[in-house]
Amino acid sequence: MKAIFILLITLFIGSTITPKNKTNNALEDCDAQLSVWNNETTKLAGENGTRFILILKNTSSNTATYTLSAKNLENPCDLESAKSSGKYLPLSASFKLDDSKNKITLSSGQSNKFAVKINIPIDASNSDWGCIEIEAKPEDCNTNNVKTVLSVYVPSL
Repeated sequence: MKAIFILLITLFIGSTITPKNKTNNALEDCDAQLSVWNNETTKLAGENGTRFILILKNTSSNTATYTLSAKNLENPCDLESAKSSGKYLPLSASFKLDDSKNKITLSSGQSNKFAVKINIPIDASNSDWGCIEIEAKPEDCNTNNVKTVLSVYVPSL
């Protein structure tokens, strides 16, 4: 009886311990760097907005596809001059890519330079600041997204 009990416990414990999931297709390494050309993270915008040049570099050992997105920030990017004005300008962004789905595929070590067009609202008043976060999210990877913040100032138009 004792032998049967031990056998059942052994079978139960063995069935609850599962090996690592071998069918997980997520890559472990899709690291990247997202930078702004000439470190120009702050620009003036006119009626037609402004444009930033960004560089996405795949620093991993795998080929990876990154999806680009933009998020309007609700605070003035921690810029002292924006904080003192107390004004906030909602912005929108569009990516100038060959792929209309905002995706970039890069081989290991490869870089891609692309433009981000920042549009200002029609009712923007003078001396307003706006900030937008650009993010590159790797697909099918267990790697964190890379982000950068762009700041735009609308002077008296």
